Amino acid sequence: MSRYPVRQDGEWFHLRPQLRLACCDCGLVHTVDVRVHKASRAKASRTGYVRVGQRVPGVTVLMSAKRNMRATAQRRRKRDA
Repeated sequence: MSRYPVRQDGEWFHLRPQLRLACCDCGLVHTVDVRVHKASRAKASRTGYVRVGQRVPGVTVLMSAKRNMRATAQRRRKRDA
């Protein structure tokens, strides 16, 4: 089983801390971090979930992606073997 799940183009998935995403074509791996900032006046929905694309006043989602050179080298070595 692969360390990196194979996903279809445009597929949605749940985020987790220190998520690693790998490109299937070149083997480049990125470590992705996501933060959700909620203003003190923001109201949560009754279910705790929102629809995709729905705007929530007072909530900002931030995303940071950086190249993980060590994981990229490991993935490319394993792929070429």
